[in-house]
Amino acid sequence: MHAKERVLSFEAARSVVEQHAASVPPPAAETVTLDASLARILAEPISADREVPPFPRAMRDGYAVRAADLANLPARLKVLGEIKAGETRPHFT
Repeated sequence: MHAKERVLSFEAARSVVEQHAASVPPPAAETVTLDASLARILAEPISADREVPPFPRAMRDGYAVRAADLANLPARLKVLGEIKAGETRPHFT
């Protein structure tokens, strides 16, 4: 057998990996403490019993810009407004 014949195509290699993965059973669910749960996967979905905080919010601060406004760099942009936590979304033009 020549070395070239032992090289699998991407599709064939993927098929081999998928067939093997299908034969591996998932690990059994176990209960661990919260501090031991880092990098683990939940065995079932969970959901909170309330929204915290109880209004829409962004997970990060940031800016929204239009790509066209960045066509010529460096660009100087005008701040049109801000939305503070708990405020309704204003209409910017």
